[in-house]
Amino acid sequence: LAVNKKLRTIANDQSLWITMHLEGKMPPETLPKILAKGCQHLSLYHHEFINNGSPKFAKNFQLKYLAVENDSSHMDGEDTILPELAISCYGLEKLSVYVYPRNFAKASKMMKCIIQNSQTLKVLYIHDLDQCQRTMSFESVKLIITLCVELTELSLAYTNLSQESIDFICENLTPKIEKFDIRWDDDFGDKQLKKLLNRCNKLTELNFCGTQVSNKSVPIIIETLSPTL
Repeated sequence: LAVNKKLRTIANDQSLWITMHLEGKMPPETLPKILAKGCQHLSLYHHEFINNGSPKFAKNFQLKYLAVENDSSHMDGEDTILPELAISCYGLEKLSVYVYPRNFAKASKMMKCIIQNSQTLKVLYIHDLDQCQRTMSFESVKLIITLCVELTELSLAYTNLSQESIDFICENLTPKIEKFDIRWDDDFGDKQLKKLLNRCNKLTELNFCGTQVSNKSVPIIIETLSPTL
């Protein structure tokens, strides 16, 4: 009995639940139980839900970091549990997701999550699992860039954005941005980089690998970012 009581005390120690990194198979009911323990940083990596349960998530104001990566081919991008988790969050500071294109339609739950956390989000990573399609429409990109004015880090690697979306980002991204990643987007070139640097001159990290940026942009990069990059 004494051992059981000690184990129960340890299990209820909130400090053990603040940061949780989960991977592999799990019942979906695990997630709300972890959140109820006071989890503030939750990472799900190559996970698989082992039944078709539909857990209910209470409004969560304590989760600050949510990272989701899942490349399980059998799911075919039809996971409905994670979007439900996402829209239960109201104070996220960092959201990192590897997604399928339809997850970021203008009216999707992932977009709703970003909108309702737009005043607190400082770090946003959106990476695409299906690079053959466009991850987000222009309307979705416009919402994110317009509302998320507190961002200091933005990564849109492999998202295959349209020219209109890229131009809007470069002309309207918050000047508070310090890290920007636009890898492998063919519509990001010298012209777009110049627009971006005219607005965002505090960058400490800039990744445009696989884009159309050429050596012509070296002088403006040096001139604009030498104090910070």
